[in-house]
Amino acid sequence: MKRPVTRAHERDAKNVVDKLARLGLASRGVVYLLIAWISVRIAMSGGGGGGEADRQGALGTFAHNTAGKAVLVVMAVGFLGYAVWRLTEAVWGHRDADGDASRWVKRGASFARAVLYGGFAWSAGRAAVSGGGGQGSNTTSKQATAGLLAHSGGRVAVVVLGVGFVVAGVVLTVRGVLRKFESKLRTGEMGEKTERVVAVLGVAGQTARGVVFGVVGGFFVDAAVSYDPAKAQGLDGALRSLARAPLGALLLAVVAAGLAAFGAYSLAEARYRET
Repeated sequence: MKRPVTRAHERDAKNVVDKLARLGLASRGVVYLLIAWISVRIAMSGGGGGGEADRQGALGTFAHNTAGKAVLVVMAVGFLGYAVWRLTEAVWGHRDADGDASRWVKRGASFARAVLYGGFAWSAGRAAVSGGGGQGSNTTSKQATAGLLAHSGGRVAVVVLGVGFVVAGVVLTVRGVLRKFESKLRTGEMGEKTERVVAVLGVAGQTARGVVFGVVGGFFVDAAVSYDPAKAQGLDGALRSLARAPLGALLLAVVAAGLAAFGAYSLAEARYRET
């Protein structure tokens, strides 16, 4: 009788992690929708106002009243659940990968996501307690760059970091255009119209994220080449730089629409993602 009981417990645990992971995906969707809305406000203000267009700014919009803080607690639980799900992938998952090397690369990526979303959970929980979103992405980027540049070989490290963002941006864009994200969705459970809408949201959302990652990476490379950490920018700075470009308001509005699309796609992924 011990083995059936053990398997039942394993199924129950997997169901709990699955539900928490979906809550985390939905929380990510809400964050991106808020970032998109803040980006629109920045575009309307000519790039000088509108609030902090990053995760910290999005979380901060909830931190001013009791109801909002309750939402932040739910989001923190969701992000933590997503992190636990990715951690289980890092330890036991990706067994269908093509060879050991591919399997370990994918497990490494899952571990990195687990750490990242663990940080998101901490940020959301801290915002609920402190009543603020915390330090913005621009300040964090400048401080990290300054810390690296203060050490021997730091310039190379910042260049590598910037190039990594650019490569990630290209990968996101290519995966979006080629609709690689669909391989992780239970498209058989979607109607034909729903599948088309989710595909459009995924392509637009991943492409917009790719553009933003590329811009952030460019700022890191510029900061390293010029040896000026003040030139490093996070998500907020990258979006504001688009607003200052020719036809910047229109360009930022288009990118904001793409980020909103990714937010909506994340909500769909919370429903249809394979875990």
